Amino acid sequence: MATTYYQKQLESGQAFERFVEAQLARFGIILDPCVTQRDQIEIGENRFGLEIKNDATMERTGNVYIELAEKSDARNDRFIASGIYRPDNSTWYGIGHAREFLVFKKIALQVLHTNGTYRLVEIPTSRGFLLPLEEARCLCHRRFNAGLSGAWISQGPHVSQQTLRDFWPQDGFR
Repeated sequence: MATTYYQKQLESGQAFERFVEAQLARFGIILDPCVTQRDQIEIGENRFGLEIKNDATMERTGNVYIELAEKSDARNDRFIASGIYRPDNSTWYGIGHAREFLVFKKIALQVLHTNGTYRLVEIPTSRGFLLPLEEARCLCHRRFNAGLSGAWISQGPHVSQQTLRDFWPQDGFR
């Protein structure tokens, strides 16, 4: 049975997923979300292969929380693999909030985790590590910021002031 906190986080995360889907759809990128529980388990969040996480506190804390494992209730005995270790079709891990969204290769974040450089954090329903925000902005594959209109544009280490369509190949972030 999921806790009230977990349920609230889940609902917030799902709303953020819809927001990200809408932002990317403006550029013709269709994530094709998996809506049934069976598809969520067998395929993943979406057929595109982008795991989406909401981190509303990253600006305030100066850290990006990279999830490794979760449990729906703190009373459960074991954590299950999630985030960058979720066993699904996701090749990409996107995290952020309405004003900034960072996209990483999942494998790159797994390497960062295993090198032991970053501080591990555990709360009753989640395990992860903290990646300093400035470092995350340099290490991410793509970075999207809200422009003056509120619509996303891409900025970051690989591309400067271009729209998503200008550099995002039709087959994904490659």
